[in-house]
Amino acid sequence: EKKKRKKEKMKRALEAQEEELRRRKRHKQMMKAKETPEERRARRLQKKLKKEQQREAENKLFDYSNNNNPFRDKNLTKMFVWKKKFEKEIKDGKDPSKLTRENMRRRQKELQAEIEELKEARARREEEQLEMEQMREEQ
Repeated sequence: EKKKRKKEKMKRALEAQEEELRRRKRHKQMMKAKETPEERRARRLQKKLKKEQQREAENKLFDYSNNNNPFRDKNLTKMFVWKKKFEKEIKDGKDPSKLTRENMRRRQKELQAEIEELKEARARREEEQLEMEQMREEQ
């Protein structure tokens, strides 16, 4: 009985998410239909600039880009989503709200912050090593 209720709850949550997606899509289509050519150009330019800023930020963070990396990976800076695993977890009854795109992005930002901290710690260690070497040379 508990499992049934939990499955129903999960199903309703998933349906609500899908309905929200459909509503947003309809709204977006209506906005696009009403916009003028100048507004369309401005919107597309803004979208292009936003993507470029994201790419630059990712390149700065990881020191690699999609074109310049030792792994020859063209999708290096894109977020990887294991769709089959995601679908399986929903089937198994896991909470889909924990698997949303927003949570994945939040997790990615947490990882980026952790990488930044590690870079800073490495830089501090290198500075300390240089200071130690200089002190040894002075003695």
